[in-house]
Amino acid sequence: MFSPSTTKQLTTCKKLRLEVRPAGQASRFIFIDQMYTRCLYLAYLLLASTLVFGQVATILSLPSLNSFALEPLSAPMLFSIPSSSSQVALSLALCSTLQPPPVVFMTNATSSGAVVGPTDPSSWQLAINDGVGVWIGEMRNGGMIGVWVGNGGTSASGSWSYEIAVQEGEDSPHGFNPSAPLLGDTTSSIAIVLSPPFHASRRLEPIYPNYTLPHVTPDERPPTSSEPDTALIVLKTPETISSIPLYRSACALRQQLQTPQGIGRVAANASLVLRDPEVGWRTEFIIQDLSPSTNYTVFITQGPKISGPLYFLTKSPNFPCTMVHALPYCPMVTYPVPLQPPPFGSVYDRSNLPQAISSSILKSLENLSKTLSTFPCGRDLYSPLRTCQNCFDAYRAWLCTVSLPRCTEGATTIGSDVQRPLVSRPGSSPPRAAGFFPLTADYEELQPCIEGCNLVGRDCPPFLRWQCPSPSLNAGNSYALGYIDSRDGTLQGKGVTGTATDIWGNIWCNGLSG
Repeated sequence: MFSPSTTKQLTTCKKLRLEVRPAGQASRFIFIDQMYTRCLYLAYLLLASTLVFGQVATILSLPSLNSFALEPLSAPMLFSIPSSSSQVALSLALCSTLQPPPVVFMTNATSSGAVVGPTDPSSWQLAINDGVGVWIGEMRNGGMIGVWVGNGGTSASGSWSYEIAVQEGEDSPHGFNPSAPLLGDTTSSIAIVLSPPFHASRRLEPIYPNYTLPHVTPDERPPTSSEPDTALIVLKTPETISSIPLYRSACALRQQLQTPQGIGRVAANASLVLRDPEVGWRTEFIIQDLSPSTNYTVFITQGPKISGPLYFLTKSPNFPCTMVHALPYCPMVTYPVPLQPPPFGSVYDRSNLPQAISSSILKSLENLSKTLSTFPCGRDLYSPLRTCQNCFDAYRAWLCTVSLPRCTEGATTIGSDVQRPLVSRPGSSPPRAAGFFPLTADYEELQPCIEGCNLVGRDCPPFLRWQCPSPSLNAGNSYALGYIDSRDGTLQGKGVTGTATDIWGNIWCNGLSG
């Protein structure tokens, strides 16, 4: 049975619906429809206010991220937030674009005795902009959230899905991630993009006398329970993510990508990679069927967060080199190498890379492992900060960089006048090593960062007698100098770019991008 006030309101609505609509009065016809919709919504508010009394609120733990759905004409959904002595960040993200959106009320005054909503004087409406509403403040006595059907939503077909996240601190759980995606590299039709790291490596430092060096082929398994919901959005520049409805909501972006007409939907394969144990696990996307010589903008969703933008430019149609990736012994290699395309497929990985190349790299890693095993790793400390594990990782990164040269094209860059360190290689040049064969076209090689060589010297025991070429002599013949660190190597991070790659798609030298 409806309450008397609700029954009276519904009777008024019925009279509006039955009103005669004479011809030639279109404006009055529209006005009556608007009044009828408003009338029904007022009836819903009266009914919902009655039903919500005695309703048990869902308790949201700190921290938590939960998904819910609100049906038309359903009672408001109530949520309780525990008390906290710290600042609390709360965010609500709409996942569906069904209009009109729900209305969200909240309060941190639990003694008002009223239900959180439009009739509660201690409640306020949470502003939702582009799919996300955020509130950060005190919850010393706890708080409440009420999610109500919006004006006009009582006649909607479907339901509203949404997420609520709460955590202590001053960072919004939903929104944009300050960590940008990482560009592996591009060819004329392929690009490799990596998400920000989401899970730390589980590798532990061994203890003497059972000190075990990393395997030549790393055997750490990817995490199974901590991988966030991840999606990739690729737009042709100058298209922007703001053209997508609810673009600040990661769950809304993922939902719209599931439709055949989803904006930014591309053909891409995803896998988990551990490029650098000190950085952590990333999701690697290999994107295919791109257009040559085209600028793209990339965003990646990870759970409630959105990372980006990352910009990149595909190579020209006649770019001669082939993408190499997914080498477990060289996990940081995600770039084109001067190799003819494989007989089957368009990229090289562990299954089809010429055996002469992989055998040479594996043999060098095995030799270093044998040499390091003669040193009492874990007992005799040669550095207060670095260990034999770090030495092996640094050598692996350097070895893969110099064993698999990186192709590129053009010294020009995006948004900078800094020239890149390129070496022109004629296609008729003799093979540089076993497994490499002459290309049919000339290409340009991006020199490796000398910081990769210097890192081996810093991370490894002195008895290895590791030496890099001197910047004042001939280092510039084989390495890129002064990009990450100062040219003489004395000031870390004070080179002309301070990094090996940036969000604009510029790759300044080969190496040191975990």
